[in-house]
Amino acid sequence: MGRWFNEALRFGLPIMVTGVGGQTLLLADRYILALLIGSDGAGRYAATYGASEKLVGLPFAVLFSAMYPVGAAAWAAGDRAQALDLVRATGRVFSVVAGSLGVFQAFSGPWLVGLLAGEAFRPPRMLPALVSFGTWFWFLGILQHQALEWEKRTLAITGLTLGAAGLNVAANLVLIPVMALVGAGTATTGAYAVYLAGVTFVVCRRKRGYRVWEVKPVLVAAGVALISGMSFPGSARPIAGCVAVVSYVLVTWILGAWRLEEFRGLLRHAVGRDRR
Repeated sequence: MGRWFNEALRFGLPIMVTGVGGQTLLLADRYILALLIGSDGAGRYAATYGASEKLVGLPFAVLFSAMYPVGAAAWAAGDRAQALDLVRATGRVFSVVAGSLGVFQAFSGPWLVGLLAGEAFRPPRMLPALVSFGTWFWFLGILQHQALEWEKRTLAITGLTLGAAGLNVAANLVLIPVMALVGAGTATTGAYAVYLAGVTFVVCRRKRGYRVWEVKPVLVAAGVALISGMSFPGSARPIAGCVAVVSYVLVTWILGAWRLEEFRGLLRHAVGRDRR
């Protein structure tokens, strides 16, 4: 009984601290905005953040729910290669979906937020894209640290989360007085990117080659998508966003950042055909 309790404490205590750090990382920008520029700016930011984050979070929730039970069962059964392959496939598929939403938001984000939340909450042009990309980075980090969680190495996750949270608070305090809402989005997105890079470094040192995201294809595809959308005038932002999405999906597929079989495999897990 004592051994079980100590093991549960070693696993659960860092998770509890991680929860506090995670909430600081997720919410610090809104509190600091309200403190430095007032509730009106914080309200516009929160409306943009809520709308843009949910667009990325919904597909992640579906993919993660399909992956996690099967991956955790495979890991517990000793088939770690299958578990990591499933996490990697989830990350690749999610990068296609989240990247598409990000490039769409780069052109159509203010229009979309105004449509969903009302014109009074229409954000600065860059903010929806920053939120979408930042949310993408954060969720990729969650996928990337699954091996550490399954190995019960939660202390590493705690350290990385607290470090990113501290960076987020500091960056918000510096950037919000200069850039207002865009400064908050930049600070938070940067903190998410640091967390993703840190957890990738830690995991790759322990599991060579285990990375859930494809760097070069995604960057090339995002560049092509942004260039393709720039050819449209400002009045055609929704069309520009759709063209950018098509360009991003096609280029990532051509460069091998995802495969149709990965979509089909995750779909089978989602409907329960491959569950053990």
